[in-house]
Amino acid sequence: MFWKFFLGLFIISIIFPFLWTLLATPVNAFMMLFFKIYENEEGEKQRKALSIMSYPVMAIFFLTHIYILCGWSAFVVSKAVAYTWPPDVTYKWIYYVVGFILCYGPLGFMASKEGRKGSFSSCLHISIAMLVYMSNMFTLDNLAESEIETQKQTLIKFGDIQMSFREIINTFLKLQYSFGDLEKPETDRGYY
Repeated sequence: MFWKFFLGLFIISIIFPFLWTLLATPVNAFMMLFFKIYENEEGEKQRKALSIMSYPVMAIFFLTHIYILCGWSAFVVSKAVAYTWPPDVTYKWIYYVVGFILCYGPLGFMASKEGRKGSFSSCLHISIAMLVYMSNMFTLDNLAESEIETQKQTLIKFGDIQMSFREIINTFLKLQYSFGDLEKPETDRGYY
């Protein structure tokens, strides 16, 4: 079971940098186009207006990247949690360590392609995605089916973004079960 987890996640982690390019390119192109227009404006009023408008554009850029990276983290942690559910798994920690390495290996590869001019926002993107992975790993591992509603009410207090990551993980697990990639656990811990 471990090798199925490892090989499947390894192949997906090789594909992720290309998927990242497909998902992030439209947002990057929009931002580059916006700043190209900003450079070509000659009047002081136009430059000032575009300068003010640049903050929402940068916020959209930042949040889109965060959402993609956190979705990737949520996917990997859902795979790790799904493979640790069967009762015959004795060393759960190895799934989480391998998942962590295979989750951030592609991000390290992409960061190495940036060169020495990596920005603070790139570091912040990866740090936030790492925090999402760690928080999901610790909270989802011991989450029993009877605690679902209480946990959801608590998460709503922390904001809808964290709740949406939980829904992403739940969707990934349901898809894995429906495609037969995983067997439904024999324990009382169903979907969370």
